[in-house]
Order: sequence, then structure tokens, then C-alpha cells
Amino acid sequence: MKSLGASLLLGATVRDDGVMFRVWAPRCRTLDVVIEGRRPIALARQEDGMFETLVEGLPAGTRYQYRLDGKHYRPDPVSRFQPEGVPSCRICPSWWSWA
Repeated sequence: MKSLGASLLLGATVRDDGVMFRVWAPRCRTLDVVIEGRRPIALARQEDGMFETLVEGLPAGTRYQYRLDGKHYRPDPVSRFQPEGVPSCRICPSWWSWA
């Protein structure tokens, strides 16, 4: 990881154009996001071991998890909400008062 600033962008980050999924997994060859009700989506591997992809049209409350090397399913390690343990849940930051 190049900087602490980059680490703040890990996980499922809501943007105007969709949700950016970013995971640092330098030992993995492949990494997919498995979104409830959809086919797995491959994340692109970067040189520094970061994987990322942008997913459009993902409503708040959607459940997702990661699949490492095509066989190991894991929750998002920086998930902001896991209402039932695994999988993680894509949230809308305005759901909470962050005081």
C-alpha cells in the first residue's frame, strides 16, 4: 500500500457514478465481488496488490462478499455494516449520524 490516504478508499465506496470496490490482497491471483442476485464481477488487479472495480446501479442495502482465487468467500474486511455477519451490506452513509 502506498499511503494511508489510499487505505481510506478501501471497501465499498459510494460515488456519483456507482460503488467502487477496492481490496488490497497481494497474495491473490484473482478477486471477485459476489453481489446478491448477480453474477460475480472480477476486480482488476493493480501492480501493488490492490484490486478494484466500479459497479453501477447498486442500491443501498445490497449484500455482497468477496471471492478470492475463485474459491474462498470472505466478507469485506473494511465493511461498514454486516447486519447478519456475512455477507457485508452496501450502506448509504446518510443512514447514520456520524457525530
